[in-house]
Amino acid sequence: MLNLRNTNQLQTIGEIVARGGSEPTPPPPVTASYSDGLGRSQYSVGFGGQGSPAYTASAFTTSSIYYVPPTVADSGSLVAPFLPSATGSVDWKGYFKASTTETYTFFLSIDDQSTIWIGNEATASLPLTASALVNALPGPEKSGSIALVSGSLYPMLVWYSAHASFDYFTASFSTPTITKTTDFTGYTLCNSASLGF
Repeated sequence: MLNLRNTNQLQTIGEIVARGGSEPTPPPPVTASYSDGLGRSQYSVGFGGQGSPAYTASAFTTSSIYYVPPTVADSGSLVAPFLPSATGSVDWKGYFKASTTETYTFFLSIDDQSTIWIGNEATASLPLTASALVNALPGPEKSGSIALVSGSLYPMLVWYSAHASFDYFTASFSTPTITKTTDFTGYTLCNSASLGF
C-alpha cells in the first residue's frame, strides 16, 4: 500500500521525467547589496567587425585590451554611450526582477548585433548565442518570451556591438499587463561591488 508521502514522491518523479530528467537549476542567490540598474562595461571596438575579435563570449570576457573603464550602473533605458557616431561594444550584467507572474517578452531593435539572456544561461562562463532568449542582427525587431514569477530575481546579460558609425540600439520589454517600455527602472539591479552578478 502506498501512503500519501510515497504518492507525492512518485508524482514528483513523474514531473521531473516529463521535464527532461532533472530539476531546473535555481538562479544563483543574490547576497550582496544592490545598485539600481545593470552594470555596463564598454569596449573600444565593435566585436564581430572587420579586424576586431569575433562576437563571442571570449571577446566580452578576455578582451581587456579593449576595455574602456569604468564599469558603471545604468538604470532606466540601456544606452550605449558611443552611439550613433562611433563603434564599440557593451555588456550589461545584473538581475531582472519580475513585478508580476506572467510571460515577459524582451525586444531588440539594433544594428549591428545584440543578445539577451535571462536566467541561468546569463551566468555561464562562456554564454552561447544558441541559448539566448533573443539574438538579433540588423533588420526587423527581434523578440523572445519567458515566463517569470513575481518578486523573483533572474540573472540578466545583454551584449551589444556596433561595427560602423550611425548604429542604433533599443532594448525593451512588455507583458500582457505591462505596456512595452524601454524603461527598466525598478526592474533591474546589480551587485554593488562588482556591478554585475
